[in-house]
Amino acid sequence: MKPLLFIITGLLLSCGNVLAQDTIIDFEFNEISSKVIEITENEIKYRKWENLDGPIYSFSKGKVLMVIYQNGQREIFRNVPNESSNGAIKEIENRILDTQTPLPVHTTPINSFENESSMEKTKRKVRYLPHRINVGLEPLHAGVDTEFRIIRNAFNLGFGYLYYFPEELNVVSSQYANIYGSLYLPINLILKNYEKQDKGLFPFVHLGYGASQMVLENDFIGATESYLTHGFVWKFGFDYLLTRSVGVTLTSYEAKSTVFGLVFSF
Repeated sequence: MKPLLFIITGLLLSCGNVLAQDTIIDFEFNEISSKVIEITENEIKYRKWENLDGPIYSFSKGKVLMVIYQNGQREIFRNVPNESSNGAIKEIENRILDTQTPLPVHTTPINSFENESSMEKTKRKVRYLPHRINVGLEPLHAGVDTEFRIIRNAFNLGFGYLYYFPEELNVVSSQYANIYGSLYLPINLILKNYEKQDKGLFPFVHLGYGASQMVLENDFIGATESYLTHGFVWKFGFDYLLTRSVGVTLTSYEAKSTVFGLVFSF
């Protein structure tokens, strides 16, 4: 591992001032001045820097140690050979020892999104884990939802609570709570838009069990009476995440009442 670190650091030192073009470096430490067009799973496609309007060339990704882009970003590839020339390593070590001010190493992580295969991208976990603040009208009510992940990219377990603000004089309080399973669709993941899979539209259906309690004031006996109802409940709606963490939400309770508000995903 140390020889490899010497090699990479030495290459960064030697190429620190080459920021006008992209530089492709192979395992024999040859440098190709270029403009990188595309990086696929197997190839790096580029145009020669001397002829940017010329043909597109390709270089096997398995033979590339690193690409230094014109903005200074370094991308080190995972296919590093197990053995290297002792003479070349010694030469790089000498370069490091002779350099008093090393350049900072800024690399793209090995498991970056760009380096993942299609299969790896498909298996990535969607960050969608919603917590909602809801408000409804007629009557005015407000509440919260919170969910916990059960099945990746498909199913959450959630808890909800709503408080109804009294509109009639004899209503002391009214509230509703439920526990539910949330089946949802990560639309961008389904459309293979993996880079935006944690944002955008998330339609859902909630199936569960709920209970509501209403406390009424009885003028005839000068006391309050509590009424409790419970049973199977369902609701549907969608979350739309504007960023990976914040968005808007809308939920319809059995197509009878609707709440809307903010959703936060962690």
